[in-house]
Amino acid sequence: MSASLKKICFYSFKGGAGRTVCTANIAGTLSQRMGATQEQPTLLMDLDLDSAGLTILLEQQKRFEDSPWSTYKLLQGDIALDVDPIRERFFKEQMVDVSRELGAAPGTVRFIGGEIKGAAGLAVPEGRALELLLDFKDRIAERGNHGLIMDSASGWQPTAMLSHFVADVVVYCCRLTHQFIDGTKLQLEKFIELCEAHGRVPNIVLLPVAVPPRHPDWDQRRDISLGALQSLCNRFKGKNRKIQLARTPVDEVLSFKWYESVLAVKAELTAEDEIKAKEAFDSLAEQIIENF
Repeated sequence: MSASLKKICFYSFKGGAGRTVCTANIAGTLSQRMGATQEQPTLLMDLDLDSAGLTILLEQQKRFEDSPWSTYKLLQGDIALDVDPIRERFFKEQMVDVSRELGAAPGTVRFIGGEIKGAAGLAVPEGRALELLLDFKDRIAERGNHGLIMDSASGWQPTAMLSHFVADVVVYCCRLTHQFIDGTKLQLEKFIELCEAHGRVPNIVLLPVAVPPRHPDWDQRRDISLGALQSLCNRFKGKNRKIQLARTPVDEVLSFKWYESVLAVKAELTAEDEIKAKEAFDSLAEQIIENF
């Protein structure tokens, strides 16, 4: 049954790429496109154990503070999913309905958050944590759920490797700067090598984020940077994987500088940059689904 479960990870080579904001802004649309229902919701996970930004953005930090049901506890093996009553309680009561916060239909997106205090020292992917995440994925599939969306950690944090090994599609969020493009290239090289050794390489979408608006002084630099990302796609594509540039970059959104919001929950979008960003997230959701 696991073949029908679509597993998506959002990743960035370092913090500051807007990965968590992108995850939040696309999760509702992705859930809809994956056919989520109240009975079979999409499951959303905050896997940034060092700084659980998605948990804060969704205003769930109090619920998961020292919670026995957090992602950290799951990957430590502290949630006994092989015990029927505990497993049923976890899926029916402890995974929080965040559909309203994401602009999705009621009950269609459920969330397991992280502990805000951080959780250093998680086991490396080759150990128990990977086994537990794979077991969790299988149990989701057994329940008939169609989608798992993971907000990964950045860089080389253990859950970044875990989510690469589990995901079918990894979205690399990347600013159009020399630092981000070169860092993303180095991470791609290593992660593809690790995934190949692990026996499974996900499809990859490179998503340019916070792209400066077109301007006579910047257009050439913008085109050069987008071209550099396209070159990475050409370099790393392979027989058993697709790597492609997102069709629509997420341009800079002024409101995100001051308040990281979910555009889909607004009654009406009036700012031009917000409208374009919403269109970009919708386009990205369609492109992700095409990768399955």
